[in-house]
Amino acid sequence: MNRETISIGEMIRQVLKKRKRTVVWFAEELSCSRTNIYKIFAKHSIDTYDLLRISKILDYDFFQVYSEELKKQKGK
Repeated sequence: MNRETISIGEMIRQVLKKRKRTVVWFAEELSCSRTNIYKIFAKHSIDTYDLLRISKILDYDFFQVYSEELKKQKGK
């Protein structure tokens, strides 16, 4: 998968903003520090377990984004 195609950290940041939730709230939900949240925002990839937790917390299927990208690449 092309790393430039999907920046998961940026997508997480955008969904958090769309949900009108703060970094402090998100850090509490993930049981981590605000510093770690900013590190997540900077990531281009993320562990699937962590992505599952984040998907549940933000009520957003980040895996679907990857599935759609895979379908696009198969169609080339």
